[in-house]
Amino acid sequence: MAVARRTRVFEHPGRVAIVTITIMATITLGAILLHNADTSPGGRPQLPADVESISPERGELTGLVDDVTIDLNDKLQGDMAIDGVQIPDDQLDTIPGLGVISFRPGPGKELTQFRQGYNTVVVHYWPLGKPRPTNPTTYSWTFRAAA
Repeated sequence: MAVARRTRVFEHPGRVAIVTITIMATITLGAILLHNADTSPGGRPQLPADVESISPERGELTGLVDDVTIDLNDKLQGDMAIDGVQIPDDQLDTIPGLGVISFRPGPGKELTQFRQGYNTVVVHYWPLGKPRPTNPTTYSWTFRAAA
């Protein structure tokens, strides 16, 4: 009488156990890392409450001829200086009532291009419809320009 030999489900059950434990540990570690991940936008400091956005961003690399824009609170107006050069109001592109102030260097303007390297923008701002105060509130940032 022949005895039926029982076949093993897994030829190497120790290896199967090791692979299963490794996969489970990897999934658990992935879940923990995703749960603890920092998803804050860019880790940059927040803008002041009066400033909605700036472009280029702090430290961002731009061309030598590019727009520099600040979007202030809609109830504010302002002016701009770049690298210590006050930009005349007639060379600024503004959107009254939206608080947007923008400048692009070019021929016939106070700046024909940004200097290579770091450039500093200083924006003075005050309430819309009021005259410019002697010491208005300021916001400044730095960006980089290259050819």
